[in-house]
Amino acid sequence: MATPGTTPEIGRYIVQIDDAAKLQEFVQASGKTPGLKVVDLIGPAGKPHTVVVELPEAAFPSLEQQLRDTNTHFLLEPDRKLSPF
Repeated sequence: MATPGTTPEIGRYIVQIDDAAKLQEFVQASGKTPGLKVVDLIGPAGKPHTVVVELPEAAFPSLEQQLRDTNTHFLLEPDRKLSPF
């Protein structure tokens, strides 16, 4: 957690929502959420199935609750580097 006057720690997270329309709504609304930045859309052009976002780590619980309140099935997890092992 950042101390006053310092930059907050930024985390990178993967978001998946089973309903493609709701995922698109999430992407469109992301510009209205302070600190939330879409950094990648994964999937076919115009029909992504996964969104990679960056946001302050302290905001993670709030985003998780927002997704719980608006979606039945979703995945929200830290984005980790791939490893062959």
